Amino acid sequence: MLIDYNLLRSFVEVANASSFAEAAERRGITASAISHQIKTLEGQLGVNLFERVGRRSKPTSAARDLLESIESEFHSIDDALHGTRRKQDEVRGKVRLGAPGPFFHFWLRPRIRKLLERYPQLEVQVVAGDSGPVEDRLIEGDIDIALYFGYRHSSSLEKAQIYEEEIVAVASPDYFAKRGMPSCPDELQEHAYVGNSVRLIIPWWVTLFGRAEPVPHCIRCDLEDVSEMIALAKLGLGITVVPTYVLGDALETGELKQITWENVDTSYRKPIWIAWRRGVDDTARYRAMRDAFLDTAVSANQLKAHLA
Repeated sequence: MLIDYNLLRSFVEVANASSFAEAAERRGITASAISHQIKTLEGQLGVNLFERVGRRSKPTSAARDLLESIESEFHSIDDALHGTRRKQDEVRGKVRLGAPGPFFHFWLRPRIRKLLERYPQLEVQVVAGDSGPVEDRLIEGDIDIALYFGYRHSSSLEKAQIYEEEIVAVASPDYFAKRGMPSCPDELQEHAYVGNSVRLIIPWWVTLFGRAEPVPHCIRCDLEDVSEMIALAKLGLGITVVPTYVLGDALETGELKQITWENVDTSYRKPIWIAWRRGVDDTARYRAMRDAFLDTAVSANQLKAHLA
């Protein structure tokens, strides 16, 4: 038998109130409306639930038995509803965040720390990976929020740019002292390189000089770890191509030197986006993380000043 939840809720209120009017006030409806609900419930159950004793209505034995059976269930429902609302409104629970590995280690990590210090009950599960797979996992619902470099623009996602990554070519002063500072693509093409050829060196080269120029052929050490790239470059083994945020103060201290040419920009830039699925549950924990990263979003002019 299917009984309307509202009828049972009104029944519990009437059974615990001194009058129909009091129960109606608790329910936020009129006395006539709650009286009609009780009559409807009695008709569906086929029993009388209340009897008139003077000006008062007294629960029958059937009503007392029903109240004993369902009242605790309503308390459980109320607790569950309250818990659901609390989870929606409080910054607590887990958020799954996808981000490129190097970007997480060098740029995102301190921001995650501040976020967790601000919200002690927030849990962050970080999924590091390349931008393409990270975006795929976001679209499929495996992660909740993603930070990545721009690839395709899915209609199922909302995005905002939060950073602009600058990719530069650097080497140690000792390396340039031995091999000379390259002043044109032909000279640059003959130098030795250490780093990630597929994701950094070749994209940097093609972006700056186009596909017509032969790509560097002397990659002495092809590796993924940007910390190792920088370490090998500091040892004088070759030029490495990395984002500026992984360099720390290596340029300021003189440990590394950037290749720069007059009137030619030898770096290239890529936007980094924060993205989330359209229509995702707008819980407080998602909003807290999303807003924390959106607060880092800057205008084009601010980006230029930041990267200058």
